[in-house]
Amino acid sequence: MNQGNKKILMVFIEPTPYILDLLEKGFSHIKNQIDIVFLAENLTQKWDLKSYSIGFNVLRLKKQTFFLLFNIFLARRYRLLHIAGWSRLLTVFLIIASRFFFIPVTVETDTPLNSNTPLWKKIIKKCFYPILFKFPALFLPGGTRQAGYLSFYGVNKNKIINAQMTVDVLYIKNFVDNISFFEKEKCRLENGALKEDVVFLYVGRLLDWKGIRELIAAMEIVQDLRVKLWIVGSGELLNEVELAAQRNKNIVYLDRISGDLLWHIYNAADVFVLPSYWEPWGLVVNEAMAAGKPVIVTETVGCVDDFVFQNRTGLIIPPKNSNALASAMQYMQENEIESNQMAENAKIHIANWTLQNEARNMIAAWEKCN
Repeated sequence: MNQGNKKILMVFIEPTPYILDLLEKGFSHIKNQIDIVFLAENLTQKWDLKSYSIGFNVLRLKKQTFFLLFNIFLARRYRLLHIAGWSRLLTVFLIIASRFFFIPVTVETDTPLNSNTPLWKKIIKKCFYPILFKFPALFLPGGTRQAGYLSFYGVNKNKIINAQMTVDVLYIKNFVDNISFFEKEKCRLENGALKEDVVFLYVGRLLDWKGIRELIAAMEIVQDLRVKLWIVGSGELLNEVELAAQRNKNIVYLDRISGDLLWHIYNAADVFVLPSYWEPWGLVVNEAMAAGKPVIVTETVGCVDDFVFQNRTGLIIPPKNSNALASAMQYMQENEIESNQMAENAKIHIANWTLQNEARNMIAAWEKCN
């Protein structure tokens, strides 16, 4: 893949644990052949980032952006650009301008079609995207729905390579496999769950469109002392979640958790729940399945087609429907054998969705462009 002194430039929106883990685990063997740039930091939330050996830069100043553009288009330092999406003006500019400087571009995306998009946006996208999407050499969608999004806007299937968007499933699996039964039971007891209880877990931002209110309402419908709900995260609905936990002792708010402690929480829970109104992908589903948990997700979660098979790896429900969510939770609570089988199926299914495989898919796309 090495062609003289020219490198590959990888452009991402913000440094997140998922992206940095991907770079560290998947690209460390070619780190001298790539430069990594982020356009901003802590954009969607304040991330708790550990230290990484792979280097990267964040464009904090305008002069850094000008210097980057100089290196790309005038100094001709890069033989290929790899860009994460087209959500920013700079990424759109890079996609278009690179064609005129004969620099191939690969674009990754986690975007599926969203039926709730306003009509005026749909019209603009339908007019603009078929033009924009002619410029990249190849696309790397996260999964099936994301590939469908590209096809909807006219991208030929020969220009699509599935990236298999994921997290460090190998690390999570190995970590939870080494948690003892006594450690698991201790974690459950510390967070208000007895051995016979069924613990449902939500991990993510506490935002309205994440279905937090429906999740709390579902717990009011279930009304079973053996059903517990652990909520992990932070966000604008924090006060509502804390109030719900005070009102309903079967709901436990665990604050925001990261690192290995989070894998202990996943392991100690029984079923993972993601009731979002719409979710581009949902990497927490990857995490939960890697920890060997069945999942309950809404049909609008972006990874559903790749991961969640009804009654095999989990349950799929309509969004904004507390009754359907409560019914799914009751099914998991009342059918232990089926739930355990879903857990096993989930763990097996996610096993090949590794960071190493995702990186190999990306590198294969690069090699196809050269």
